[in-house]
Amino acid sequence: MSLKACPGCGRAVLDTAVKCPACGGRLQGAPQGFLTTPLIWVLLVVGPLLVFVGVVGLFVGGASTAVGSVASVLLGGGVTYVGIRARRR
Repeated sequence: MSLKACPGCGRAVLDTAVKCPACGGRLQGAPQGFLTTPLIWVLLVVGPLLVFVGVVGLFVGGASTAVGSVASVLLGGGVTYVGIRARRR
């Protein structure tokens, strides 16, 4: 852990601190990347949609249909059934 200066009062605080313990000033956080905000919004929109499709698939057609429905949403409608097979030796 290292120390950095508070922009408000100039005292040394830990680099992991969010606010200065002496003056209560907010310390700068790490800068976000260029794609961080759009990626968060995409995950917030797509995540509940996938959960909804999976739950509806469980009630309508069973587990294999639910997996197929979620895979269909993820892959753009090209998959109707997803199965897991054991390898033969």
